[in-house]
Amino acid sequence: MRNELHKEIINDYLNGESSIKISKALGISSKVIRQILKSNQISLRDIHERSQKYIHDENIFTSITNDAQAYWVGIFYSDGYVTKNYQVGLCVSTEDIEHLHKLNKFFKSNYHIYIYKPGKTSYSNNNYCRLLIKSKKIVDDLCRFGITTNEKNPTSIINDLSVPLKKGIIRGMFDGDGSIYYTIKKRKKKDYKEFAISYTGNLELVNFFKKFIEENNFATTRKIFKDTRAKDTYYIRIQGNRQLKNFLDFLYKDVNESCYLTRKYNIYRELCDFINNTTSFKTHF
Repeated sequence: MRNELHKEIINDYLNGESSIKISKALGISSKVIRQILKSNQISLRDIHERSQKYIHDENIFTSITNDAQAYWVGIFYSDGYVTKNYQVGLCVSTEDIEHLHKLNKFFKSNYHIYIYKPGKTSYSNNNYCRLLIKSKKIVDDLCRFGITTNEKNPTSIINDLSVPLKKGIIRGMFDGDGSIYYTIKKRKKKDYKEFAISYTGNLELVNFFKKFIEENNFATTRKIFKDTRAKDTYYIRIQGNRQLKNFLDFLYKDVNESCYLTRKYNIYRELCDFINNTTSFKTHF
């Protein structure tokens, strides 16, 4: 019961409610509310932050007409979320805090990015950061695109978009819930990097991602796997350096740096360099 109360207090505070408002709603003194927040490593907002007037572009998602809009909608299909209090948020590892600065710039906003330490009721077991923006208009627009508090369904809009815009949405989904990695194996006594990608999500999102890859002849994904570590979570995995490069070229080649996750883009570049060096070696052999 106590943990549930703490979780409610933390969620309300992180969703923008003041400690005074929370204390009135729960019948607990604001001093106790602040003590609970501190004990869970939640940074308290200072006077400047509480009084500052925040700004953002209300009409940023009125329609999807460019790569940036498509990309960030894709992010919200994966890592992002909306709340019943008309807030739109994104949490990432502190390793990727630059990505939240990109999102803040996209929203044309001056909202603060908060950094949190892991706690018993926290989003992550590692340090993480969060950007949270309050806007009924933005939440309503995202709901039109199939992003609600209960579900995420890209099929409601994807068929009406051009290929370049679909590319942005798929890149956002992959940057949010995809992964790219490699293992080193021996081939003819030389180290060989064998790259792979995976995409994780609910069954509907994974099926959507799988169908897009197959219909565009990037690869054949034979099976959808059940992730036993989480409820209602599935994933696909694709291997083969050259077919992966074709798919990742489609996602990342000639894309503005404001519309990709730098960490994943750098591994894509590592794949390109590895293939180029391998091809060069064969040519000069």
